[in-house]
Amino acid sequence: MKVRWYHATILILAVLLLIALADLMGSPNAAVDRDVLYQVSALELLANGSYDGITTAGDLKRHGDFGLGTFDGLNGEMIVSDGAIYQVTADGAVHAVNGSTMIPFEAVTYFDPDASVHINGQNNYSTLTAALDDKLPSKNVFYAIRIHDTFPYVKARSVPAQNKPYLSAAI
Repeated sequence: MKVRWYHATILILAVLLLIALADLMGSPNAAVDRDVLYQVSALELLANGSYDGITTAGDLKRHGDFGLGTFDGLNGEMIVSDGAIYQVTADGAVHAVNGSTMIPFEAVTYFDPDASVHINGQNNYSTLTAALDDKLPSKNVFYAIRIHDTFPYVKARSVPAQNKPYLSAAI
């Protein structure tokens, strides 16, 4: 009788543990790994003309507060900074985005700095990227880099919204 009780107790504990793990994994209050790069779709799909939105800007905010992407129909470049989502359109204008805006591609993370460096005298893209490359421990890892400075000019590349049927390689 004692052996059966012992086995039953272990079985009940195992089931309770599985239920607790399943609840934790599915819970919206589960701990978020803030060092994860969350990506919707693949750049290859985008390059092949998959421009229809598959998620919303509101959903994006559940996965990160810093990143980039594009919008439904390839309508502009997405910049995500401090949790705010901006659209840079082909005419260079910058617009705040609402939560229902559809997104076909995004890559976001939570920006929690692990290190801070000071770089002086980098006055163009080539010298800046070379200086950053010298500071990064590996070229085979994703990094989220935020640069604080005042710039006299910033060039943002963007394409106008595409119409169906979408052509591939508009990006």
